[in-house]
Amino acid sequence: EPILVAGVGLLVLQVISLPPKLVQSLSPRIAEWLPLWTDAELGQWTTLTLAPGATISAAISLAAMAVLFTVACQRIRTIDDVERTLKAVALAAGLMALFGLVQYIIGNGKFFWFYDHPFTTTAHRVKGTFTNKNHFVQFLALGTAPLAWWLLKTVGSGRNSAASPNRPRRLVSMMQRVGAGDLKPGLLMVGLGLVIFAGLLSLSRGGALALGTASLVCLGLFCRLRQVSGRLLTGLSAAAIVVGGSLAIYGFQNVSERLEDWDPGARLMIWDANAKIIEDFTWTGTGLGTHAEAYRHYLSEPFQLREFTHAENSPLQVASETGLPGLLLCVAIITFCLTWCRASLRRGVDTRIAVASAAVTASLLAHLVHCAFDFLWYVPGCMIVVVMLAACARSLA
Repeated sequence: EPILVAGVGLLVLQVISLPPKLVQSLSPRIAEWLPLWTDAELGQWTTLTLAPGATISAAISLAAMAVLFTVACQRIRTIDDVERTLKAVALAAGLMALFGLVQYIIGNGKFFWFYDHPFTTTAHRVKGTFTNKNHFVQFLALGTAPLAWWLLKTVGSGRNSAASPNRPRRLVSMMQRVGAGDLKPGLLMVGLGLVIFAGLLSLSRGGALALGTASLVCLGLFCRLRQVSGRLLTGLSAAAIVVGGSLAIYGFQNVSERLEDWDPGARLMIWDANAKIIEDFTWTGTGLGTHAEAYRHYLSEPFQLREFTHAENSPLQVASETGLPGLLLCVAIITFCLTWCRASLRRGVDTRIAVASAAVTASLLAHLVHCAFDFLWYVPGCMIVVVMLAACARSLA
């Protein structure tokens, strides 16, 4: 809570009116950027942010996330609470993937078939309810590990299977139950396959990296906990067949060409601009939410007309907009989350807790990897899920 309060307090400090001399001493470059506001022609500039309205809006959003995290920590207290949250995240990801695919395949280019967005369509890439493909696939990546965990919970663990002398009979019995009407394992297999397929069809390279991170970390942790059984591998293989078959029928060439194109030119250019902003506004930043107005100052004239609404890197943008204090607060939050994950994965922890922690850890690491290539900390639709998973990590610890 102190870190979250400090984050909100930092944004309040950016927007409150301060003595002009104090503003100039804390952020000397403001005088160069706003000359008419320093020679009394327009008055005196009294805030550390260059766009007070945008920073106020960001502060409200951050405060809302802080309240959500606090309430979630109070409500998620038992392993049953954690498992219900994981199932909700998994179900949300599956439904989002299904909706995105249906909207893409039989859509008319409009979101929900009626909303005509002024800057983007649903015709060329799978986006679901998000206007940005990267945010859509991040939402799916957050639900990939919970889906795999739910599948493991349904089909059984490797430890139990290895200890059973009647493993073939158990497998036959499971297949009979599925055939008799227990559709949950099959639905989870198909759901996991559709989530990965929809994520790949979004043609987001960073998103594909996040999906891969979530999948590999989750499977690796399951192996470490000795929870990988033949039935789980069968389920994961079925999900892989769904992905491969779907790509073979629809979209394999587009996905392969997109994943092979890793030209970092534009990203390196905007990253360099943000590094220069950090150098000039080291301790105060330009104000949260001001990137769209600040970066052009650091681009050469031919590129100043190119629009970069965000820095394509969450930590870098936070540092440029809130200075090193804001970045240090983010590092502290990440450190706490990873410490909680490590505590609930150590040896000797109850298997039920450790397996749930494996899913939470894989999702948070996938989010952290994707943050290095995109702007995700500004997207409430994704951050709500991250906040809930962080609360789960704390409860498990």
